[in-house]
Amino acid sequence: MLPNQDPSYFRLLDVGCGSGISTIYFAENYRFKTYSGFDFSEELISTSRKNWLQFSTLRQEQIPITFFVDDARSHKLIAQPSFVYMFNPFGFRTASLFIRNNLQNLRSTGSILAIAEDTWITELSAAGLHKGIIRKSSYNLSLVFY
Repeated sequence: MLPNQDPSYFRLLDVGCGSGISTIYFAENYRFKTYSGFDFSEELISTSRKNWLQFSTLRQEQIPITFFVDDARSHKLIAQPSFVYMFNPFGFRTASLFIRNNLQNLRSTGSILAIAEDTWITELSAAGLHKGIIRKSSYNLSLVFY
């Protein structure tokens, strides 16, 4: 679904990464510039790090992934092109705060927001903060371009 975009141009950020499985999946299957994930739960970040170490051991290759504790409602993006992944771990209100807090950065860097289980894509689309949206309805997956 990523049209004409080289993943190595972007850093991957998994917002609400939970146990880190999706972050690890991206690291195994896509060549982004860097990989990181955050969650508000210290316990889940601890699990993410354990899963990453287990994955690295099984694969006999260590792909650097940074996992850290943070809150999506106040997180500030680094001023670099980002592929921001959200597996709808929260409602539109939290996602909207994240987007609005980072809107200038998302736009100036040409970042992409990937939303899985995009139950609030209609509300996001109505806000009109983006350049475009590509949606795969059979997967409830949207890419939002800034």
